[in-house]
Amino acid sequence: MSILKKLFTAVRGGAREAGQAVVDANGIRIFEQEIADAQNALQRAKKSLTEVMAKEMQTKRKISALDASIAEHEAYAGQALEKGNEALALEIAEKIGDFEAEKAEHEEVLAGFSNHIVQLKQQVKEAEKSIKENQRQLTMVKTTESVQQATMAV
Repeated sequence: MSILKKLFTAVRGGAREAGQAVVDANGIRIFEQEIADAQNALQRAKKSLTEVMAKEMQTKRKISALDASIAEHEAYAGQALEKGNEALALEIAEKIGDFEAEKAEHEEVLAGFSNHIVQLKQQVKEAEKSIKENQRQLTMVKTTESVQQATMAV
């Protein structure tokens, strides 16, 4: 059983070495593809960020509309009280309460969007910086490889 186990371990070691040789031989190609994949992911992240920012703007507009409705209904309630119609004033006050509750919900959502946008912008900046650094490293690796090939040719 011990011999069989050692043979199996030897086969696994050979497979690992072969895999490592393929990775070593194609290191630059793999690195280039990883950079390309990172750039694609960054583009998707920027698109998502844009969508979140659009939703934030939409929520801000909704809050502004609710503020306008609240102000308008407060004026209506004042007019109803001036005319002595307390029942109508109470009904309008209830509607104002509904608007304020809806506004509070939207403000909570807005705060979430704002925090998320700040985090996403920071992550996008870090990703861009990382990609640029990887591109610089790739250029240096390619240059080094070219120099080594030229040296070997001589």
